[in-house]
Amino acid sequence: TFQLDIPRVQSYIESYNHMVMLARQMEHGLGAHLVDDKQHALNDVQIDKIRQQIKLIHDKMIARGIMPGQAYALRLFS
Repeated sequence: TFQLDIPRVQSYIESYNHMVMLARQMEHGLGAHLVDDKQHALNDVQIDKIRQQIKLIHDKMIARGIMPGQAYALRLFS
């Protein structure tokens, strides 16, 4: 299971891309398939949709003065 806690990371794109890269390495190394929490296959289109959803959340936090990865965000979302 891979999970990204958005309030805890300053650079969501870097963290998400790294997480996807690690998941794909495990997928290939284990001969497995990436799936979502409902066991539906994750391909590049779905992974991009998730990336866009994360961007929306990240942007909303910043618009409200909550900087991801900063102490305030960590306290607020702990």
